[in-house]
Amino acid sequence: MQRAVLPPTLPPASAPAAPPSPPLGACLFFNFGIISPMNCKSSLRVLNLGLTNISLISSTVGFSQDFSLHIRLPSESSRTAHLQGRKHQRLVEEIQRRQEAAKRSIFVRNFGQCPDLVAKLTSFFCRLGEVIAVHLDKDKPAFAIIEFQNQKDAAEVIKNSQELPEFHGRKLVIKERNAIIAKKSIEKKLKNQKKVKKSLQQLTKELIESLQIDSADTFEQQITSVMQQRKLTENDSHLRGLLCDLLHQCFVELDENVEVHPFGSAINGFGQSGSDLDVTLLVDENTIKKKGFCKTTTDNSNEEAITNHRPWKTFAIVSKFIKECIPGCTNVIALPNAREPVIKFKYNECNLCCDLTINNRLGIANTELLREYSRMDPRVQPLIYTLRVWAFCRGITLNSGGQFTTYSLILMIIFFLQNAKPSLLPSLQTLHKDLNMEPDNIIDIWDCSFLSYEAAVNAYSTVSKETTASLLHKFFAFYATLFDYDRHVVSVKSGFSITLDEILKGFVDNDMIMKAMKEFKVTPICVQDPLLLNHNTTQNVNKDGLQRFQREARVAMNVCIKIAVAQVTGKDAQNITITELFNPSKYKDLLSKNSIVLPVMKNFNYLNNSLIDSENLFDSIDEATKQYLLAVIEYFYVLKQLKVQLDVDCIYNREVLQYLQFYLKTKSVNDSTISLIVSEIKTIFESDTFTGESYISELDHDDEDISLPAAKKAKLECETPATERKLPRLLAHCIAKTDTWTGRRQKRRLQERLTTTGACCSEGNGEEVPDDENVVDNDLVADAVKYDTEVKSSEETVLFTFIVTVESSKSNDTEIIVKLDLVESDSAQYFQSFYAYIKKFLQSNC
Repeated sequence: MQRAVLPPTLPPASAPAAPPSPPLGACLFFNFGIISPMNCKSSLRVLNLGLTNISLISSTVGFSQDFSLHIRLPSESSRTAHLQGRKHQRLVEEIQRRQEAAKRSIFVRNFGQCPDLVAKLTSFFCRLGEVIAVHLDKDKPAFAIIEFQNQKDAAEVIKNSQELPEFHGRKLVIKERNAIIAKKSIEKKLKNQKKVKKSLQQLTKELIESLQIDSADTFEQQITSVMQQRKLTENDSHLRGLLCDLLHQCFVELDENVEVHPFGSAINGFGQSGSDLDVTLLVDENTIKKKGFCKTTTDNSNEEAITNHRPWKTFAIVSKFIKECIPGCTNVIALPNAREPVIKFKYNECNLCCDLTINNRLGIANTELLREYSRMDPRVQPLIYTLRVWAFCRGITLNSGGQFTTYSLILMIIFFLQNAKPSLLPSLQTLHKDLNMEPDNIIDIWDCSFLSYEAAVNAYSTVSKETTASLLHKFFAFYATLFDYDRHVVSVKSGFSITLDEILKGFVDNDMIMKAMKEFKVTPICVQDPLLLNHNTTQNVNKDGLQRFQREARVAMNVCIKIAVAQVTGKDAQNITITELFNPSKYKDLLSKNSIVLPVMKNFNYLNNSLIDSENLFDSIDEATKQYLLAVIEYFYVLKQLKVQLDVDCIYNREVLQYLQFYLKTKSVNDSTISLIVSEIKTIFESDTFTGESYISELDHDDEDISLPAAKKAKLECETPATERKLPRLLAHCIAKTDTWTGRRQKRRLQERLTTTGACCSEGNGEEVPDDENVVDNDLVADAVKYDTEVKSSEETVLFTFIVTVESSKSNDTEIIVKLDLVESDSAQYFQSFYAYIKKFLQSNC
């Protein structure tokens, strides 16, 4: 739509005159253009596009006079004609109707998910007044608008909202409906985001400046120094203990059998100075009922299902008791609608914030479990403290939505240590089960039994001798490249990569747990709570949040290599410390480090000359699949060059072959071409020379037949659309045992000289070769033997391991990005010379 011509009474756009004063008229503001009210009839034809894109500004209606554009009407008669226009009056009536409907409506949330939700909400509120309509959010029914016939009914419901009965085991949150509540919420959210970003930068700077790091220390010593400076001191722990004693002495006045238990980071061994204190009150069931505590279930059945202690009335009593009876407690806020109802307050005497829950036995058990893990190995605590500082400084663990929590990060670290090669930590819950011990701690329906540290030491021991610095680098490599977020769940309980379906198989005989597991929310990253198994601790992390975490992990991985190389070589060792990890310089360079951009290859002819026409496979497939297959071609090309040219052992993802064999055949009639491709790939890579251990669990299997049953194949092809299938990851685990790239040019020249000398001798006329020529030949042979001996001497050890990842470029569909990520930072020098050679080789030969 073109911008309408302004009336001649307005000054030109370039005129320096001040804008006119607000007129006594009206104007329409469109989100993509401005419409003059001079021709109101023709201008208002756009109203059929929806009222959500239009806001009417009129002095007669009483709206805000904050004009986006001031238009002076030519005369009072024009203004009167505009306001009396039929379409203008219709728009005014519609706005008034919506405002009146908002006054008769209420805003409701926290009703959960259940079938026939509209009918159940209507039945629930019909007892409180005559309901006209129930409006639900179509995309995600997280809230509802209940419209009553009378405004008095809506006001009465809001007034008595705390006394209303529960809706299917949930306490409804009811608020007054405001017509502009969405606009205010958005503005408030944006304002809070700016505040968080500003405070994060300031706090990060203060935190880094507070860390006293000696540049003369090794990387390992710097990590230990971070832990020593960040962990709770003895005075901090003693102060928290005194506060718990004070709370117990006060709450005894309510019930003499009450127990006050601290839990969380203050107890589990990972607490930081300045962290909050988590406390729970344990009260006998009979006392709970007498004091107003109520026990509700998640459904209306009579079976003993999952129970949630939701002490709605007692929360008000306890919060009032804290305000009036416990000296020094301020800012008391009760949050009964949280996932775990909590009362927040601040104890001014020691400037300590406290979160109080009631009967949170799962929290106590979880704290004990994490404390046992912290005692299992002396490298656990330094690693977790360092990663907590890193995650805070990089904005990964914030109190805003869509971010990782500190608890989730700790679980991810423990899971990584369980999956390290060799493993550092066992699964204490699995050990308890493997020793055939009876469950000794059942909370609700969840088995919270696990092996204690003293018993686990006798049942498990690690052979890992890795430093904390090496583990730090491997943590970043694990979550930046290795872990398959699409398939696997981070499960500390199992102790290894596992799918959600495999988790459910363990509870097929327990109907209550199977029913509870339906509440597990599947998100781009799934981190399962080790005790409350149906809770995904990262359920608020979206795809963007996960990608940001992976980017930060990749940058941190390269920073660890940078620090390790600086300390080994002594170059810039005084300037590069662990603080570079928390606030990396040259961020973009570190993000793209060890990435090779290659042009797209369109066929598999590098496997076999007869595959020159293999690009015909792309004729009948969609664009997304085509881009993936172009990356597949580059994937196997890079692996072949590593294997053949540099004698690097490669473990590729066999799911890629499954994809080529069984899915691509349905899209192409040339089965012989695909069979030849698969055969050539097997010939090159599937040999018995590899003896290393892979970090990719799904690739560690025997050389088995990768064919699928006919029934399963047909089901895969018929039921799963191509756009919904998870494409196999183009990732490979590689091990370099022999330095075949250093001195490669020198060896080639030696071979050429030997060949030339031999040819000259064979073409002679039979005369005896002079002694000096024999001396030259012997020297050449001696040099060649010396080079081969030096190369073979390193064959017994592994130089380094690295991960190859291939993906299509998002900005250019004619380019493929190949990433080579080192797994062990100790081999950084070897890897740098290798990377320089393979990058030049691939770019010149691809």
